[in-house]
Amino acid sequence: MHDHADHAHRLAERRANALVFALVANAALLVAEIVGGIVFGSLALLADGVHMVSDVVALGIALVAQRFVAKPATERHTYGFVRAEVLAAQLNGVLLLAAAVVIVVEAIHRLANPEHLDPGPVLVVAALGLVVNVVSAVALGRLAGASLNLRAAMVHLGADALGSVAVIVAAVGALVANLDRLDPIASLVIAALVVLGA
Repeated sequence: MHDHADHAHRLAERRANALVFALVANAALLVAEIVGGIVFGSLALLADGVHMVSDVVALGIALVAQRFVAKPATERHTYGFVRAEVLAAQLNGVLLLAAAVVIVVEAIHRLANPEHLDPGPVLVVAALGLVVNVVSAVALGRLAGASLNLRAAMVHLGADALGSVAVIVAAVGALVANLDRLDPIASLVIAALVVLGA
């Protein structure tokens, strides 16, 4: 029985460490996407950045929930704090839906009034975003197992990886054919991914 408790504690610590890694990497990417979206005029990059805000918050919530899950049962909480995972996953879904609404409103505005963007740097930031999201998702995926909390965090990261692909497509279209409207279209794709993630 003691070996099982030690194994569960070690697994909880490894999961928490993977969440810390994903949180730090995604927080750095969030800053790059928001700044890049503003400086280079890309709504798709900003939309992915907004989605990243929800991911960074979601990863923070997942980390806190993981810390609670690792706590032992008490007299008042005889089953421990396992339910924290379910509550964290539910809160993540609500945050994603709110982010989707913001993205759609701005994308519709930009479809009616397209703005020029600087596609080269947008492409670089989006490619970096793809790498960060894939690496973070793999790090969590190796430890997720039956953890609803880590699987929800992986869904966030997977949707962000697809969002980065949408930004890459929009940047390439703007770079090659001056198709600036691809940027708000990519933003709508990201909003759909956000809703699916929720």
